[in-house]
Amino acid sequence: MKLKLISLLLLLIGVVAYSQEKENNLKENLEETKRLCEEGDNSACENLYHRYHYVIKEKNNKEDEDKLLYYVKRLSDLKRPKYMFIWGMALMEGILENIKIQKDFKTGVELIKQSADLDYPPAQMVAGDFLCITDNAADLFRGLYYIKRACDSHYPPACYIITKIAHFSNKPITEDLRECIWEALETCNDPYIQSNKLFQNFKDKYRKQPFIKK
Repeated sequence: MKLKLISLLLLLIGVVAYSQEKENNLKENLEETKRLCEEGDNSACENLYHRYHYVIKEKNNKEDEDKLLYYVKRLSDLKRPKYMFIWGMALMEGILENIKIQKDFKTGVELIKQSADLDYPPAQMVAGDFLCITDNAADLFRGLYYIKRACDSHYPPACYIITKIAHFSNKPITEDLRECIWEALETCNDPYIQSNKLFQNFKDKYRKQPFIKK
Protein backbone atom coordinates (compact mmCIF):
# COMPACT_ATOMS: atom_id res chain seq x y z
CA MET A 1 0.00 0.00 0.00
CA LYS A 2 2.82 2.34 0.94
CA LEU A 3 4.65 1.58 -2.33
CA LYS A 4 1.48 2.26 -4.33
CA LEU A 5 1.04 5.60 -2.58
CA ILE A 6 4.65 6.57 -3.28
CA SER A 7 4.27 5.54 -6.94
CA LEU A 8 1.10 7.63 -7.24
CA LEU A 9 2.81 10.66 -5.71
CA LEU A 10 5.78 10.30 -8.08
CA LEU A 11 3.38 10.03 -11.02
CA LEU A 12 1.54 13.19 -9.96
CA ILE A 13 4.83 15.05 -9.51
CA GLY A 14 5.86 13.95 -13.01
CA VAL A 15 2.56 15.13 -14.53
CA VAL A 16 2.84 18.52 -12.83
CA ALA A 17 6.46 18.90 -13.95
CA TYR A 18 5.54 17.94 -17.52
CA SER A 19 2.61 20.37 -17.55
CA GLN A 20 4.81 23.17 -16.26
CA GLU A 21 7.48 22.42 -18.87
CA LYS A 22 4.85 22.35 -21.62
CA GLU A 23 3.42 25.68 -20.46
CA ASN A 24 6.89 27.23 -20.39
CA ASN A 25 7.57 25.96 -23.93
CA LEU A 26 4.29 27.43 -25.17
CA LYS A 27 5.16 30.80 -23.63
CA GLU A 28 8.62 30.70 -25.21
CA ASN A 29 7.13 29.80 -28.60
CA LEU A 30 4.62 32.65 -28.31
CA GLU A 31 7.34 35.17 -27.49
CA GLU A 32 9.44 33.89 -30.39
CA THR A 33 6.46 34.20 -32.76
CA LYS A 34 5.86 37.77 -31.58
CA ARG A 35 9.53 38.60 -32.13
CA LEU A 36 9.43 37.21 -35.67
CA CYS A 37 6.28 39.16 -36.43
CA GLU A 38 7.89 42.40 -35.30
CA GLU A 39 10.77 41.61 -37.66
CA GLY A 40 8.31 41.39 -40.55
CA ASP A 41 7.64 37.64 -40.75
CA ASN A 42 4.21 37.35 -42.41
CA SER A 43 3.57 33.78 -41.26
CA ALA A 44 4.32 34.65 -37.64
CA CYS A 45 1.93 37.60 -37.72
CA GLU A 46 -0.77 35.46 -39.32
CA ASN A 47 -0.35 32.80 -36.64
CA LEU A 48 -0.81 35.46 -33.98
CA TYR A 49 -3.87 36.87 -35.74
CA HIS A 50 -5.50 33.42 -35.80
CA ARG A 51 -4.53 32.81 -32.17
CA TYR A 52 -6.28 35.94 -30.92
CA HIS A 53 -9.14 35.50 -33.39
CA TYR A 54 -10.04 32.24 -31.65
CA VAL A 55 -9.16 33.44 -28.15
CA ILE A 56 -11.69 36.30 -28.24
CA LYS A 57 -14.40 33.84 -29.29
CA GLU A 58 -13.75 31.96 -26.06
CA LYS A 59 -13.68 34.95 -23.72
CA ASN A 60 -14.35 38.67 -23.79
CA ASN A 61 -10.97 40.12 -22.92
CA LYS A 62 -10.00 43.70 -23.80
CA GLU A 63 -6.28 42.88 -23.89
CA ASP A 64 -6.81 40.05 -26.39
CA GLU A 65 -9.10 42.24 -28.51
CA ASP A 66 -6.38 44.89 -28.67
CA LYS A 67 -3.86 42.24 -29.74
CA LEU A 68 -6.18 41.00 -32.50
CA LEU A 69 -6.55 44.54 -33.83
CA TYR A 70 -2.80 45.07 -33.60
CA TYR A 71 -1.96 41.99 -35.67
CA VAL A 72 -4.61 42.68 -38.33
CA LYS A 73 -3.15 46.16 -38.76
CA ARG A 74 0.37 44.73 -38.68
CA LEU A 75 -0.47 42.34 -41.52
CA SER A 76 -2.10 45.19 -43.41
CA ASP A 77 1.05 47.29 -42.98
CA LEU A 78 3.04 44.34 -44.36
CA LYS A 79 0.93 44.66 -47.55
CA ARG A 80 -0.89 41.34 -47.24
CA PRO A 81 -3.92 41.88 -49.53
CA LYS A 82 -6.34 39.82 -47.43
CA TYR A 83 -5.56 41.78 -44.28
CA MET A 84 -5.44 45.12 -46.05
CA PHE A 85 -9.00 44.31 -47.06
CA ILE A 86 -10.05 43.17 -43.56
CA TRP A 87 -8.56 46.27 -41.95
CA GLY A 88 -9.96 48.53 -44.67
CA MET A 89 -13.49 47.19 -44.15
CA ALA A 90 -13.09 47.57 -40.40
CA LEU A 91 -12.04 51.21 -40.75
CA MET A 92 -14.94 51.92 -43.13
CA GLU A 93 -17.54 50.36 -40.84
CA GLY A 94 -15.98 51.10 -37.46
CA ILE A 95 -16.08 47.49 -36.29
CA LEU A 96 -14.03 44.27 -36.52
CA GLU A 97 -15.06 40.95 -34.98
CA ASN A 98 -17.68 42.85 -32.92
CA ILE A 99 -14.90 45.11 -31.61
CA LYS A 100 -15.73 48.77 -32.10
CA ILE A 101 -12.91 50.87 -33.54
CA GLN A 102 -12.47 54.46 -34.67
CA LYS A 103 -13.95 54.93 -38.14
CA ASP A 104 -11.66 56.24 -40.86
CA PHE A 105 -13.67 55.96 -44.06
CA LYS A 106 -11.08 57.51 -46.36
CA THR A 107 -8.21 55.30 -45.18
CA GLY A 108 -10.48 52.25 -45.33
CA VAL A 109 -11.40 52.92 -48.97
CA GLU A 110 -7.73 53.47 -49.86
CA LEU A 111 -6.73 50.14 -48.29
CA ILE A 112 -9.50 48.29 -50.10
CA LYS A 113 -8.41 49.82 -53.42
CA GLN A 114 -4.79 48.82 -52.76
CA SER A 115 -5.93 45.29 -51.93
CA ALA A 116 -8.01 45.21 -55.13
CA ASP A 117 -5.00 46.35 -57.16
CA LEU A 118 -3.10 43.41 -55.63
CA ASP A 119 -5.77 41.08 -57.08
CA TYR A 120 -7.67 40.13 -53.91
CA PRO A 121 -11.14 39.25 -55.31
CA PRO A 122 -13.33 40.31 -52.33
CA ALA A 123 -11.61 43.71 -52.38
CA GLN A 124 -12.17 43.95 -56.13
CA MET A 125 -15.88 43.30 -55.58
CA VAL A 126 -16.18 45.99 -52.91
CA ALA A 127 -14.20 48.44 -55.05
CA GLY A 128 -16.43 47.59 -58.00
CA ASP A 129 -19.57 48.09 -55.92
CA PHE A 130 -18.28 51.43 -54.64
CA LEU A 131 -17.45 52.71 -58.14
CA CYS A 132 -20.66 51.45 -59.75
CA ILE A 133 -22.83 53.50 -57.39
CA THR A 134 -22.40 56.55 -59.59
CA ASP A 135 -24.01 59.02 -61.98
CA ASN A 136 -21.40 58.70 -64.73
CA ALA A 137 -20.11 56.21 -67.28
CA ALA A 138 -16.43 56.66 -66.39
CA ASP A 139 -16.84 55.40 -62.81
CA LEU A 140 -19.14 52.61 -63.99
CA PHE A 141 -16.45 51.47 -66.43
CA ARG A 142 -13.84 51.46 -63.66
CA GLY A 143 -16.18 49.54 -61.36
CA LEU A 144 -16.79 46.90 -64.03
CA TYR A 145 -13.03 46.61 -64.53
CA TYR A 146 -12.59 45.47 -60.91
CA ILE A 147 -15.57 43.11 -61.08
CA LYS A 148 -14.23 41.52 -64.28
CA ARG A 149 -10.82 41.04 -62.65
CA ALA A 150 -12.49 39.31 -59.69
CA CYS A 151 -14.29 37.03 -62.15
CA ASP A 152 -10.97 36.31 -63.86
CA SER A 153 -9.91 34.90 -60.47
CA HIS A 154 -13.05 32.70 -60.51
CA TYR A 155 -14.76 34.61 -57.70
CA PRO A 156 -18.41 33.40 -57.97
CA PRO A 157 -20.29 36.65 -57.10
CA ALA A 158 -18.27 38.56 -59.70
CA CYS A 159 -18.88 35.95 -62.39
CA TYR A 160 -22.59 36.04 -61.54
CA ILE A 161 -22.63 39.78 -62.29
CA ILE A 162 -20.69 39.38 -65.54
CA THR A 163 -23.19 36.73 -66.66
CA LYS A 164 -26.14 38.97 -65.76
CA ILE A 165 -24.85 41.85 -67.89
CA ALA A 166 -23.56 39.74 -70.78
CA HIS A 167 -26.27 41.04 -73.16
CA PHE A 168 -24.75 44.54 -72.78
CA SER A 169 -21.42 43.33 -74.17
CA ASN A 170 -19.87 45.68 -76.75
CA LYS A 171 -22.61 48.25 -76.16
CA PRO A 172 -22.25 51.81 -74.81
CA ILE A 173 -22.37 52.31 -71.05
CA THR A 174 -25.87 53.57 -70.27
CA GLU A 175 -28.36 53.97 -67.43
CA ASP A 176 -29.89 50.61 -68.40
CA LEU A 177 -26.54 48.90 -67.90
CA ARG A 178 -26.16 50.67 -64.56
CA GLU A 179 -29.57 49.41 -63.41
CA CYS A 180 -28.66 45.89 -64.45
CA ILE A 181 -25.38 46.09 -62.53
CA TRP A 182 -27.12 47.45 -59.44
CA GLU A 183 -29.66 44.63 -59.52
CA ALA A 184 -26.91 42.03 -59.97
CA LEU A 185 -24.90 43.52 -57.09
CA GLU A 186 -27.94 43.22 -54.84
CA THR A 187 -28.55 39.56 -55.73
CA CYS A 188 -25.01 38.19 -56.14
CA ASN A 189 -24.80 37.02 -52.50
CA ASP A 190 -21.37 38.47 -51.92
CA PRO A 191 -20.93 38.47 -48.11
CA TYR A 192 -18.92 41.66 -48.04
CA ILE A 193 -21.02 44.00 -50.14
CA GLN A 194 -24.23 42.56 -48.66
CA SER A 195 -23.09 43.63 -45.20
CA ASN A 196 -22.00 47.01 -46.50
CA LYS A 197 -25.07 49.28 -46.86
CA LEU A 198 -23.13 52.54 -46.86
CA PHE A 199 -23.91 53.40 -50.48
CA GLN A 200 -27.54 52.34 -50.84
CA ASN A 201 -29.03 55.78 -50.20
CA PHE A 202 -27.16 57.21 -53.20
CA LYS A 203 -29.06 55.14 -55.77
CA ASP A 204 -32.35 57.05 -55.69
CA LYS A 205 -30.41 60.30 -55.78
CA TYR A 206 -28.48 59.27 -58.90
CA ARG A 207 -31.61 57.95 -60.61
CA LYS A 208 -33.07 61.46 -60.45
CA GLN A 209 -29.97 63.03 -61.99
CA PRO A 210 -28.89 63.01 -65.66
CA PHE A 211 -26.52 60.14 -66.44
CA ILE A 212 -23.15 61.50 -67.57
CA LYS A 213 -22.02 59.41 -70.53
CA LYS A 214 -18.52 60.84 -70.89
